[in-house]
Amino acid sequence: MGLASVATLAACAGSPEKPDPGAAPDPVIERKIVVKPVCPPELLQDVPVAPAMPAEALVEASDETLRWLGAIFSHAALLEERLRDARTACPDD
Repeated sequence: MGLASVATLAACAGSPEKPDPGAAPDPVIERKIVVKPVCPPELLQDVPVAPAMPAEALVEASDETLRWLGAIFSHAALLEERLRDARTACPDD
């Protein structure tokens, strides 16, 4: 049986036909993930100019009301500053 195997191998080696490679390999799927920061359109809008106080403006109120008005103005200024800072993180498109 050993001689028959050697004879078969010699016959296969001299065969002009190429052996069947079998089924094609599975296709290769390549994935690429790109992270791109995007800013909402509201952040890209200009911050409106604060209304100017008239020269003759006079506010008479209790100390508690004046502190509250000062807190409102500080709050608005803080929000405007945060909007401007957040805008600097937006990509330049």
